[in-house]
Amino acid sequence: MIIKTLFIFLFLVTLANANSVGFEWASNKDHVLGYKIYYEQFPDVCGKTFVEIPIESLVDSSYPEYVLTDLADGTWYFNLSAYNDIGESECTWEIATTFDPNGFSGFIKIIVTGKK
Repeated sequence: MIIKTLFIFLFLVTLANANSVGFEWASNKDHVLGYKIYYEQFPDVCGKTFVEIPIESLVDSSYPEYVLTDLADGTWYFNLSAYNDIGESECTWEIATTFDPNGFSGFIKIIVTGKK
């Protein structure tokens, strides 16, 4: 089995007037080669636009994290999956946030457990 559960901690910040979304998640105990973060400005994003994060590119694979930057204003939807040499896991539950054109500020943390 590729993955049983992904635990995601999503934090949203605005850095230097650029909309950014940071992801932190619990590492998977199964043999994982990397992760994919899917993102779009419409729902049901799993399988569309994504960034691939190979395990060797992580600073600490025990505590994986990644930041998407330069996102346009508006609503964004996100999913996370893991992959190995057998295939790819199901995506996590979808998470959405909206960046206000007048400037989103603050800190939000959303915890998602389980898989879709």
